[in-house]
Amino acid sequence: MDILELMHKRHSVRKYIDEEIDNSVKEIIEQKVDEVNRESSLNIKAVFDDKEGFNSKLAKYGKFENVNNFLIMKGVGNDLSEICGYYGEKLVMELMNLGLGSCWVALTYNKKNIR
Repeated sequence: MDILELMHKRHSVRKYIDEEIDNSVKEIIEQKVDEVNRESSLNIKAVFDDKEGFNSKLAKYGKFENVNNFLIMKGVGNDLSEICGYYGEKLVMELMNLGLGSCWVALTYNKKNIR
């Protein structure tokens, strides 16, 4: 699927199927994250099979369900929001191409459970 088709199909997902992501798909995601980290100087981390990352009151308020896999966007710099947004959307399009939905989140996750 080309990038324009992916952009038109893109939508936020808050309810996920409680099903493990195939290892071959996890490897592709980790490769894409590594590529983006090298290109951007960010320190993005892919987290898989973590049922506690979204175990918080705000996550329940945000109506998130079965969030067991997520990307942590982190880095330093004055233009961090712009860089995270640009490269984060690049990864979101890769996820869409793999058949995975996503949703941008801030403050809804459980910080003490994210390593």
